[in-house]
Amino acid sequence: MDQNWVNPGSIAIVTADNELKYQAKIMKRDAAFNILWNTPFGQPTSNRNRFTTLAPAPDGGWVAVGEYVNRPEGDPLGGYQAAMIAKVNADGDSLWSRTDTLFDHTMIASRPYLGGVVVLPSGSIIACGRVDKTFPDPAKSYGILIKVDREGCMEPNCNPITNSTNLTPLIASFKVFPNPAQDRILVRGEGRFDLQIMDQNGRLIVSVNDLWEEGEVDLADFAAGTYFLQVQQGSARLTKKIHKQ
Repeated sequence: MDQNWVNPGSIAIVTADNELKYQAKIMKRDAAFNILWNTPFGQPTSNRNRFTTLAPAPDGGWVAVGEYVNRPEGDPLGGYQAAMIAKVNADGDSLWSRTDTLFDHTMIASRPYLGGVVVLPSGSIIACGRVDKTFPDPAKSYGILIKVDREGCMEPNCNPITNSTNLTPLIASFKVFPNPAQDRILVRGEGRFDLQIMDQNGRLIVSVNDLWEEGEVDLADFAAGTYFLQVQQGSARLTKKIHKQ
């Protein structure tokens, strides 16, 4: 070791509108605590922007994790919170950064952040943290686990510099039960959704819109057999096979 210090954190900046906001950074100091390099990430969009933890990478670089507030132009709600991962090389040059969210922020208010990170010998990165869903009631917290490759990609040929991904698509958490069913079937998940039931020929039998977290379908008049239930949130769809006894 070179007896130097590398630490994550944030730097306070007074913005043009005279507000104190923060920019996440990774910094290296020498043994006398003089700054050798100081690499910022993102923009000073919020007082929440920060790195909380970092880990060394096999190639001599460093990976930091934390939280960041995105403020895209034209966003109807003025921005949204995201978990952040960033990497620098041994000289402090920025290699890539990525932000990740769990929920569609126009439907659910949430605060994701990362507080732990491990870099594997292959260079792949595993980060963990939490998402606090604050609205709508009831408030809930979820654990999150992210794995990316050494280039910051969950999928080949991604562009992590501008990447914002739905980590665990909200729609994947929906449950349909009982299945097989006799007289009714329940659908439960998070947020607002629409559902449809189709027969094996693709004919629409039931369509229910604008449900919130739970929906129930009466199957009493259905003939015994196999059907397809489709849950839809925005452009995302989840299809499950159901059986009526």
